[in-house]
Amino acid sequence: MKKLLLVFSIAIFGIVNAQTVTIPVVFHVVYSTAGENIPDSVLIQQLNVLNQSYGADTACTPQMWDSAIAATQIQFCLAQTDPQGNSTTGITRTQTIAASFSMSGDPVKFNSSGGKNIWDRNNYLNIWVCDLSSGLLGYAQFPGGNATTDGVVMDYQYVGITGATAPYNLGKQCVHEVAHWLNLRHLICTNCGDDCDSIPDTPTYTTNIFTCLSGSDPCNPIPNIFQMNYMWYNDDACLCFFTPGQKQYMMNTLNTTRASLLSASACLPVSVSEIKNESLISVFPNPFSIQTTLHTDNLLHNATLTIYNCYGQTVREEIINNQSTIINRGNLSSGLYFYKAIGGKGQGTSEAIATGKLVITDK
Repeated sequence: MKKLLLVFSIAIFGIVNAQTVTIPVVFHVVYSTAGENIPDSVLIQQLNVLNQSYGADTACTPQMWDSAIAATQIQFCLAQTDPQGNSTTGITRTQTIAASFSMSGDPVKFNSSGGKNIWDRNNYLNIWVCDLSSGLLGYAQFPGGNATTDGVVMDYQYVGITGATAPYNLGKQCVHEVAHWLNLRHLICTNCGDDCDSIPDTPTYTTNIFTCLSGSDPCNPIPNIFQMNYMWYNDDACLCFFTPGQKQYMMNTLNTTRASLLSASACLPVSVSEIKNESLISVFPNPFSIQTTLHTDNLLHNATLTIYNCYGQTVREEIINNQSTIINRGNLSSGLYFYKAIGGKGQGTSEAIATGKLVITDK
């Protein structure tokens, strides 16, 4: 059976950030055969699964348990700028002579051993994709570890959906590993009285049950919703949700040991290199499901508004003629977007620019 292994360190429980946090992602594809060099489309599928899963995938769980499911306020984008400030697709590709990579020593993370050097962990979530040896699905480094090896490693067979190997073919193992990177632990303990993850709303189990809502456990009655929690060992089809406590724990990590990511700007295209002048525009509600209202300061008028998706592609462009403008969702799917408004500043000739984030939800 395939295994998931982890690298451990410690973080402290603390405060929740009330805003959606957007984490720039870079996929490092390291391959020796054509099959290992998985296409961009599969990596984009994986990013979409991350965003759906760290939202609230209530369609995956019985309705009676909706109240136990948390939208984490964490979203992911393909990096649009590299560490040198140049435009990027958020995907690197490295051909190697290594037949496969082990977890020991993290060779996939270094150019010198046939892998790919990390991008600054303070600004990116690095996800290496390669052929892992010893039957590993993937592994992750917890916060506080070596800065040159920080990130997630996935076997190429279990990334995305198209061409992935069942029963790990829905992108959920990467969701599980990213959660470890955000400091979540498994729910499986040695004894019923143990607290494996220090999170109050996740019960303790002692039995690995690789099924959906069946089997038995000496600590808790089965069937039980927690076989569908992302921190359970399970097939992709069974993994569906995080709890409010797990959300709080991950948000605390982003307020402490991974706080540098709160100001990371690599999600923005080079043309929108940083979020600035947010005081010139307010958006409410944000997140929104059907429409939102964009209020502009009187210094920003007759502006061109451009909306980008999380891949840096322009999805909408329009002129803002009024200080209050309704933005309709239209055909935009749920997810993370960025906006840039450029206009004249008052009656003068100088240019005003405002940029920011929009989040569309199906709820």
